[in-house]
Amino acid sequence: MNNFQEEERIAALIRAYMAKNISEAEQNVLNEWLRDQNNARKFMTITNHDNLLQKEEFYRNLNTERAFEKLQLRIANDQKTIRYTISPWIKYAAVITLLIGISGLWFFLNTSKTDNQLVVLPKPGEQKAVLILGNGSRLTLDKNSDQIIRKDSSVINTNNILVYNTQNTEAPNNELNTLIVPIGGMYSLTLSDGTRVWMNSESELTYPVKFNANERSVRLKGEGYFEVTHNAEKPFRVITESGNITVLGTEFNVSAYEEDIEFATTLINGKVALDHLKGRMLQDSATVVLAPGERAVFNRSFGQNISINTVDTELYTAWKDGKFYFKNENLNTILTKVARWYDVTVTFTDPSLKKITFTGAVLKDQPLDYLMELISQSSNINYTINKNQHHYEVTILKK
Repeated sequence: MNNFQEEERIAALIRAYMAKNISEAEQNVLNEWLRDQNNARKFMTITNHDNLLQKEEFYRNLNTERAFEKLQLRIANDQKTIRYTISPWIKYAAVITLLIGISGLWFFLNTSKTDNQLVVLPKPGEQKAVLILGNGSRLTLDKNSDQIIRKDSSVINTNNILVYNTQNTEAPNNELNTLIVPIGGMYSLTLSDGTRVWMNSESELTYPVKFNANERSVRLKGEGYFEVTHNAEKPFRVITESGNITVLGTEFNVSAYEEDIEFATTLINGKVALDHLKGRMLQDSATVVLAPGERAVFNRSFGQNISINTVDTELYTAWKDGKFYFKNENLNTILTKVARWYDVTVTFTDPSLKKITFTGAVLKDQPLDYLMELISQSSNINYTINKNQHHYEVTILKK
């Protein structure tokens, strides 16, 4: 099949999908095509609700045959532009509006799909956090302006980074601060020793304003990515409810949400040791040591089970770079992460839907329905997004 034939075939499938006249076999072919990220993006562009409404309004008052001829002429004149903006085959999909017919399009726009579009959707998360000082006062960190936290300017908030430069100040060693990142938030900070920390949604980090001469310890709830400043004489420790991580100088990710059944550490480079795993009796060794590229998972529900595997580390660190990246991950895990970022509640109408897997990568600043549509088309599920008073709910249904 040449490129021209393939373009026509895909346009026909999309046309059938939009007209609600697609067979199961055709849907399977379309789903397979949508597994490619670029294809899924093109599909979203073509079937965008607002674009279709504009087309419907324009064509409603025109003779269909005459409009079709004009559209073909416009495509011919703009072919060069089309080729560089999306791809050549869109010229075939662009006439879907007319080929469906106005009545078919109107039916499409007023089916359950519009339920997802007509609701004012939740916005993606953003850089935001609350800082609790040693005296108990709370400061909302302003992403739009620099803030001086301490009078001596040894602690400032600038460019969405909370920076501590207190090693040479008179700050007491036992003074603790806590950075709280809410649902729908993300933030980063630089500790007094130069260690950089990225904090994911619904996470907390408690740490000294100034590390003392003997140790560097912080306490984490939720998820954080650490770039630890090397100091062989003073190991860096991350303390969590499920276990502790000790390092000398390295990059690693820790996921320690209290509501998750798994506590996980992913090592990017360097060397880390896990110890004091809650509920696990360490026998031959007091620690579990990881090598670069390894991920250790401690499943709380199985008591003493801990697994170590070599992984694609980007799957577990892409969040700090503003991306969702999933590879054969089940919807239950995926949508738990999505819920924390968009501040929504997710409900499955059938427990079996939680086990369906999805592979894909999406920027976290995309609207929620963009991500949900990719998952829907690739994983063969339906969804609705509704607002209940002041909170959003996503419901996952069988297709």
